[in-house]
Amino acid sequence: MTTPGQVAHGRETTGGRRFDPRYLAVAFGVVFAWSEVSQSWRDWGTAGLVFTYTGFIPLQLYSAWALLRAAGRAELPLRARQALRLIAGMFVSFAIGSIWLAILSINANDEARYTPADIFYILGYPLQIVGLLLLPHGPTPTSGRLRRIIETGALLLTAAILVYTHHTLRANWNGIGDFVATATPLLSLLGLLVANGVIARGLPIPSQRAWRTLVFALTANLISELVFQTLWATGYKGPNWSLPVGVAVNLAVVWAAGWYARDPLPVGPEATRPALPFSPLPSLLAAGGAGTLLLLVQQGNVDVARPALITLIVLNALLVIREFLLVRDTTIMARRETTLESERRFEALVRHSTDLILVVDAGQIIRFASPAILTLLGRPAERTMATSLAALMHPEDRAVAQAIVDALLLIPGSPATAAVRLLHADGGWRRFECNVTNLITEPAVLGIVFNARDVTERTQLEEQLRQAQKMEVVGQLAGGVAHDFNNLLTTVLASSDFVLQEMPAGHPLREDIENIRIAAQRGAALTSRLLVFSKPNGADPRVVRIAARVQSAHRLIQRLVGDSYTLELKVDHASGAALVDPDELEHALLNLAANARDAMRLGGTITLTVEDRVLAQPLETSVLAVPAGRYVVVAVADHGVGLDLPTKERLFQPFFTTKQAQQGTGLGLTGVLAFMRRSHGGISVESTLGQGACFLLWFPRREPQEDPSSRVEAGSLTQGSGTILLVEDDTVVRHATHRILVAGGYTVLDAPNAEQARLVFAAHADTIDLVVTDVMMPGESGAALAAGLRQARPGLPVLYISGYPGEDLARLGLQVGEVELVRKPFAVRELIERVREVMGK
Repeated sequence: MTTPGQVAHGRETTGGRRFDPRYLAVAFGVVFAWSEVSQSWRDWGTAGLVFTYTGFIPLQLYSAWALLRAAGRAELPLRARQALRLIAGMFVSFAIGSIWLAILSINANDEARYTPADIFYILGYPLQIVGLLLLPHGPTPTSGRLRRIIETGALLLTAAILVYTHHTLRANWNGIGDFVATATPLLSLLGLLVANGVIARGLPIPSQRAWRTLVFALTANLISELVFQTLWATGYKGPNWSLPVGVAVNLAVVWAAGWYARDPLPVGPEATRPALPFSPLPSLLAAGGAGTLLLLVQQGNVDVARPALITLIVLNALLVIREFLLVRDTTIMARRETTLESERRFEALVRHSTDLILVVDAGQIIRFASPAILTLLGRPAERTMATSLAALMHPEDRAVAQAIVDALLLIPGSPATAAVRLLHADGGWRRFECNVTNLITEPAVLGIVFNARDVTERTQLEEQLRQAQKMEVVGQLAGGVAHDFNNLLTTVLASSDFVLQEMPAGHPLREDIENIRIAAQRGAALTSRLLVFSKPNGADPRVVRIAARVQSAHRLIQRLVGDSYTLELKVDHASGAALVDPDELEHALLNLAANARDAMRLGGTITLTVEDRVLAQPLETSVLAVPAGRYVVVAVADHGVGLDLPTKERLFQPFFTTKQAQQGTGLGLTGVLAFMRRSHGGISVESTLGQGACFLLWFPRREPQEDPSSRVEAGSLTQGSGTILLVEDDTVVRHATHRILVAGGYTVLDAPNAEQARLVFAAHADTIDLVVTDVMMPGESGAALAAGLRQARPGLPVLYISGYPGEDLARLGLQVGEVELVRKPFAVRELIERVREVMGK
């Protein structure tokens, strides 16, 4: 089913194209207008008489039908539908008059001047006037009231010309002719007064083109009737120019009705378009009056033309005044529109600005707050008005802000900058950088403007960068200290091993020497922990017993959490091992323990559990996927505040933290996640809000391996053979290492640096089976030395020794796990076995 809004006179807008009868009406109207102007119908005999009196009827009826069809559109306003029906009635009345006139004229076989049929033409004018009044229009603009008075005066002057002409020169008509000749101009003038007001207050419903086309077509019809009825009343015998105008009016009405039927209804500003700047009717009527005057002069009516000419001069003077007022009003409106546009642009900028804009008076009372305050501080702008700025500001920043305001009050228009903290609705403080300007003397502002940008996240990132730079410096210092300390411990461990090998089992000093060795091993562990804070990436994975490593980290973790917390260990010492960087493992445990401590602000128990588990199916709820298999699981549990679902989802994101500012960087759990990825493990989190949390680290289980550095065996070492070039810059370490290698059965050539090593190698190049070199040495590094020697002798075995962390070695091109490396401090048997292993390869 097709609605009126979908059909435009025989053509469906949603279907295929069909013949449009409007174009047939155009063709017919052109022929009809031409025949009337040229008077060619007089040569057609009776057929011409019939054609001239019946030709207008189809156009009038088609116009009425088109208007009634448009009035059936339910979406149109009620007044618009009523107006269209009344105007359609006007065309029906015209059609009835045309039919009656045709019958009378055809029967008389002559052109009729005035007949009773003209009554129906006269009845059409009230319908047209009421339809114009009902047609939706806007309110009367007060700015154009004086122009409206002048326009009305111009219309009345035009009427005076026509009425004067009519009563002075009109033919002596009686009865119907006198009534029609008098009523038609008066009704046309009344219609023009109404049309003038409607045009000046125009409102395009449903569309601008439909409204304007209909109103101007009806207005043109009124002007035509006003002028030509007056001429006919005076006995005018020239061409009937009102008929082409009537044809154009009918066709324009048909097109306007089509647009009323299908154009979309406007919304927003389009539905309330302002009035036209002026009405063209006085100018059109002045032109019509001038044309009438010319016709009168041509007919010799000079005496009548003289007062009409004076009246036209006055009329044009009024129009000049009207145009002056129009230019003035247009200029004022343009300035006002420019100001409004500037205000709208400023309002849009403020409304969409991500910065916070506050306007305060001299007493720091907030008079304006931009909408961004809701996003930045969680407070609606309307609830912030008339409150004190000091109430939002951190107590430590209030004095600074007051000093800035006092200084700005002395110099209006001067700017200043400030860094302040403002209170968020959630109770936290947000940091802002403010540009403050005194605009109290500006009428549009009348206050001090704070343009504040939230820099909380940027400040946190800067603080994290400073902390990272500090840690880098500490790491570099720790690496150097650890290297020197490891050199000392290497000598202690080697010397204690040699003494223990020579000392019988029951010797009274053996226990003291063993204690020295244990102390040296603990010193090595302490050095390793110190390096944890200097190396961000794990670079030395080994198969270690998780339980033993957690047990050894117990004291360090207890010192971290403090005496207000109890650290409970539930360690299954029979649990398996895993391939991890042991230092990174301790670092991860320290991070998890610190988070557990912060979740229990009033103290409590932190539980560390180590046990073996077997997963028959993958763990689906883990943060880092855990496939099925055998695992060593480390669990860190607390009884704190717990975690809600949104926090769980963001827990491992970089820089996300639930701690207060300056209490956390949001990088701890990110580091734990990275460590577990490198360890090929997984993470899962079990937590309920208000009931604590448990973080589980899942390490793929490996079979434990014996640590050579932990063995102290009596008896002689297994003897090897071959020549070793030993390069070590520390004299004590070089002597101790030399002694270990000789004790292992090897011939040792040593050098204190790379330069001396090259000389020794050049002299014994064919006999050297292995190069054992320290990595970090003054001058040329051990890595560069080994690369140079391998150029002279490809495939030369090299064993590196170092006490520096893995990333320091990586900067020299050595990747731990890809080169042969033994860590300082090392025991006698550990070094001998590594040498045998490398030489065996």
